[in-house]
Amino acid sequence: MALFAGNVSVAQAEPFDNNVKDCLESPKKCGQETEQPKVEKQGKQNQQIETGTAVGVTIWDFLKMIGALIFVLALIYFILRFVNQKSRSYQQTKLIQHLGGTPLGGNRSIQLVKIGERVLILGVGENIQLLQEIDDEEERSRFVDHYSNQMEQMLQPQDIMTKLISKWKGQETQKSEKQDPFKQVFENKLSEIKQSRKQAISKMNDREKKQDE
Repeated sequence: MALFAGNVSVAQAEPFDNNVKDCLESPKKCGQETEQPKVEKQGKQNQQIETGTAVGVTIWDFLKMIGALIFVLALIYFILRFVNQKSRSYQQTKLIQHLGGTPLGGNRSIQLVKIGERVLILGVGENIQLLQEIDDEEERSRFVDHYSNQMEQMLQPQDIMTKLISKWKGQETQKSEKQDPFKQVFENKLSEIKQSRKQAISKMNDREKKQDE
């Protein structure tokens, strides 16, 4: 008896409310009681999913986002206007102002510079040469007015909107193909300078030929 008693292992069964006889007579009843916790877990998970999907962006959040965007854009606009006014007042007090220029290639360009009341056309390359001084007061005022108008239109809201719309529609390439009137005036002046130089060179050659004869 002692030998058999040493090998006996005791296993405690889980408590079971219903009798075996009841389960044999009605097995569905026992199955419903065991499946009830699973149904409750699934119900809780479905409730959590429904509450998670209910959270989203509302119309009020969308309106607040648009209002914040408008506020940021307005703040940037007023800051740029303030900086532009400061730079304009600083440019007016300066004796030398750069009115514009155009590149010619090969690290060469033509620059339009205002020094005091004089407007000069400079050729910039390895050296800086004075090509011409604009003596005509009307032409000089036209260059200065064009420069001031460009500075004023840089931060106009209409100009900003047109640039954004043109970029959106892909019309920026068409605008770049059109010549700027300021650049066109530069090219006309450059052609006049070339013609005057050719005439001066031809006159010098004629004088040298006459002296040789």
